[in-house]
Amino acid sequence: KLPICKNNLQRPYSSMTLQLAPGIPASKHRPPSGTLPEWGFHWYKNITYGENTSINPFFYGTYLGATKADEPIARSKLESYQCDALSSMVQLTESNFKEMHTFRIEWQPGEDGYIHWYMDGKFRFGIEQAGLNAEGSKIPNEPSYLILNTAISTSWGFPNP
Repeated sequence: KLPICKNNLQRPYSSMTLQLAPGIPASKHRPPSGTLPEWGFHWYKNITYGENTSINPFFYGTYLGATKADEPIARSKLESYQCDALSSMVQLTESNFKEMHTFRIEWQPGEDGYIHWYMDGKFRFGIEQAGLNAEGSKIPNEPSYLILNTAISTSWGFPNP
């Protein structure tokens, strides 16, 4: 079992994430990695989790500060910003490694917008625009990319029988 995850989640799992910027600044008491928002931290509202799904308490985003002069992409101190990761983890089973599965994302920008993730037709994770309004964030409405990263490794895969 993974520590502080809900629904007895354990490895292996799949992650579903929306990255937003600008994010919640540290001055607003954002949750650090390894904590849960309900422990007194300021985080987004209207996030829902489906069956066998948990908040991902191990990464809430990162601060993108000024770059060094020799880095290929330049960002000044004035261009620095907080990037947030609204993320969930869903339990995988042995069948996820032996059979085909379907993944779906429903993405509706706008005032009543949302992003919903599904696996094999079952709702797994959802973010509603209403939960982003207080922070000034929005469900993305510009052309974007959907990244499917298999991230297969010996430390994340299904254990040997």
